[in-house]
Amino acid sequence: PAIGAGPIHGARVLEPHPDLAGRTRFATTLPEHQAVEEAIRTLHAEHGVRTFNLSITYDDPFAGPHVGLLTEQLDTLIRELGIVVVVSAGNLRASVDGSLPNGRHALDDYPDYLTDEMARVAEPANAALALTVGSIARSNAPQTPGGVARVGDRAIAEVDEMSPFSRTGPGTGRSQKPDMVTYGGNWVINDTGRLDPNNLGVGVVSTTVPTGGRLFHMASGTSFSAPRVTRLVADVWETYPEASANLVRCLVGLACRPTTAARDQFDEAEHQQRAIGLGTPSPAMARESGGNRVVMFFDGTIDPDSVVIHPLPIPADFAAGRSPRRIAAALAFDPPVRRQRREYLAATMTFDLVRAVSVAQLRDIYRHQGGEREEMLNDRRRVSLQPGTTRLSSSTLQVREWRPRMMQVDDGDTYYLVVTHRRAPWGPDGAQTYAVAVELVDEGRIQLDLYGLVQQRVEVPARARIRI
Repeated sequence: PAIGAGPIHGARVLEPHPDLAGRTRFATTLPEHQAVEEAIRTLHAEHGVRTFNLSITYDDPFAGPHVGLLTEQLDTLIRELGIVVVVSAGNLRASVDGSLPNGRHALDDYPDYLTDEMARVAEPANAALALTVGSIARSNAPQTPGGVARVGDRAIAEVDEMSPFSRTGPGTGRSQKPDMVTYGGNWVINDTGRLDPNNLGVGVVSTTVPTGGRLFHMASGTSFSAPRVTRLVADVWETYPEASANLVRCLVGLACRPTTAARDQFDEAEHQQRAIGLGTPSPAMARESGGNRVVMFFDGTIDPDSVVIHPLPIPADFAAGRSPRRIAAALAFDPPVRRQRREYLAATMTFDLVRAVSVAQLRDIYRHQGGEREEMLNDRRRVSLQPGTTRLSSSTLQVREWRPRMMQVDDGDTYYLVVTHRRAPWGPDGAQTYAVAVELVDEGRIQLDLYGLVQQRVEVPARARIRI
């Protein structure tokens, strides 16, 4: 369905830097975290805004161990107000000859330097509950202001590869940051060996301060990729107006796919995750479900230190035969945070997908504690989702997938998504809000009406709760 237009509200928290031409700084009338808090609370209370874009980050990479006041304040507001805040991952800075702060070169050492510590996301991009967005390149064709392509000019990134300025993970507590990437521009080394950070041919279109009749400008930076995701979040919320912020994050995360070009730049899966997160979101997949792809979701609460079992219908026609399939699950939750605590999050949550087992058996298994429970599920009944739970345990948005070409019909017509909550020592006693979304897609049989098959089985057993 077509997505309608809506108002855009803005709040100014920056001012021109008095000593650095072309740079900005936070206004000095309030502490930085209070200025952002006041802006968000005002827009939310007076205009009902619940999707926010914050294309503001500090210059230095997050070094930890504790987050700053602005990062903590963002996470607190997201939980309290039930909003989605999209934050840019931050940009690397290079000198005019392309040299980076650690001595590497933007062209000669690309893309290896993107996983260096100096390229780590900058606060508040490490906010645990925010959607953090990095950048990939849309164009590799440099152009002068006069529209001329000079032979000696060279774009650093190829199309769909990581932008050479994009900051990468991990975030706080080794969490996955950025969450995703989308188009934010590229850098060019010109024919004299100088860095051109805002080349017209490889940048992205953005608005500018009206001068000389110009309303738009070309520029590059993660500040220009974040608004794309912000728009998508708003579109998802228009499609599902009753959804929680957690569910919106699930649906956007589930719609992400890594570009082949960006994924192939990194040999190690950990480096891929640190650079591109979940991948690039598809607006259509975030909003729609039908045909050979169906998305099911739950939006609710879980008790502290407990397990919830969600039944997942698996139609026989989907499980039968040989075909490339994707079964993916997304989990999002919004725990309290405390910057001075060793565990920044008040709780962690994980999930497993299990098969060939009954609810009664699962109840018995998950009532056991510690290693015995793990041993009892350390077999084919626990589906091998990727990435593993340990790589995502510190993240409040988790997406894991299974891509089987063959499935066993004998495993049953119902799988189970088992969601586990574990409270930190300082965590509160109250219930935790969370959302899960599960995608079934048959990529080989596009004629399969998977949506209709699942609709016929919507009356599945109620979810089960287990204390652990």
